[in-house]
Amino acid sequence: MRRYYQAAGVIILAFALYVMYESRFGIDYRTEYGPGPGYLPFWCGVFLAAFTLAWLIQITFRPVEGLAANFYPDRGGRMRILSVMVAMILFSIFMTILGFQLTILPFLFCLLLILGRQKILPALVLSVAVGWGLTYIFRNLLDVPLPLSAFDFLSNLGL
Repeated sequence: MRRYYQAAGVIILAFALYVMYESRFGIDYRTEYGPGPGYLPFWCGVFLAAFTLAWLIQITFRPVEGLAANFYPDRGGRMRILSVMVAMILFSIFMTILGFQLTILPFLFCLLLILGRQKILPALVLSVAVGWGLTYIFRNLLDVPLPLSAFDFLSNLGL
């Protein structure tokens, strides 16, 4: 098991070094006004590399314990994992067609209803509130454009 952990650590470390190199030399690290678009990914790569090195040292010099008996999920757990993956794939497909605002509502509603085991009314209220709140924050406070619907009559409404 130790060799698998070490191989995973080396792969993650290589990825962190790649992120650091590309963000430092591939895009602007600094602009005339301050930190550039390469600043955050560079430091994320630094922290990822540092934590990965610490993990590699731990798994190399400490005894590795085996997997717990209940490490792998049961059938219900596997179905929940699969349903989240399918929901995210459908979300990414329908977002280009219906836009962000009309896609986030059923996505959140289904996740809250099925996976969160919420009742219908709280799931509906929470999905509408979170969907509207995310749209408001990204569009108005952060000035980040969100995908609009591919249908003209919906995109003219701002959806």
